[in-house]
Amino acid sequence: MSEYSHDNSFNAVSDDKLSLNDRLIKYIRDFDRWTYGDERSLSEVYEPNPMYVISAITDEDERKNFDKLSFDLEWNRGEIGLSQKEGNCAFERQILFINTILRRIHMVSFDGGKKYVVAPDWEPVGKGRFYHYLGDSLTYAYQCFCARKDGIDHSKGLRKRRSAGYFDIPVLKDEVELQRFVKFCRVDEQDFFTSDEEEQNELFYVLLDKYEEFKRQ
Repeated sequence: MSEYSHDNSFNAVSDDKLSLNDRLIKYIRDFDRWTYGDERSLSEVYEPNPMYVISAITDEDERKNFDKLSFDLEWNRGEIGLSQKEGNCAFERQILFINTILRRIHMVSFDGGKKYVVAPDWEPVGKGRFYHYLGDSLTYAYQCFCARKDGIDHSKGLRKRRSAGYFDIPVLKDEVELQRFVKFCRVDEQDFFTSDEEEQNELFYVLLDKYEEFKRQ
């Protein structure tokens, strides 16, 4: 089974019985049936039903909203050095049906613009945040799509900041497993996020170690 293989259970269900979200996940996971479209919008077209398109947002007013998107967070701070200020940003891709926007996906470019990933989700755990993907989510499906297309998964082998070592953004099966992990951490739910960036980094790395412990149980 290849690195980007997936559960084919969606294929046994007709499209009209799937929710919109599940239908989009099914199509995105159908990696080999997407082709490139309009170069200006860097679009990807789903061949079996070309009314479904994934594209860049080209409207300048819409693009101004990208400034409000987070990109310099604890999960990738080790990849953003003092000499790599250019090229680090957040942007969005949009999934369209004809001209109707169905979903938008938060993307992050970092390491001086040499890498990009779908922004991971995060869950509050004590004073920190646990960044992750859910294996059954639309965002993770598109992350796998990008990794398959580029031949490399930039969500893996990320550098830690002011600390030795590397890590992969964790992939949990679903929301149930995520909540099991949060419960496993046994943290005080009344804690508030720390505003100190270095403490945020350390708390995230501690949570990564905790997740490895969780997987071994």
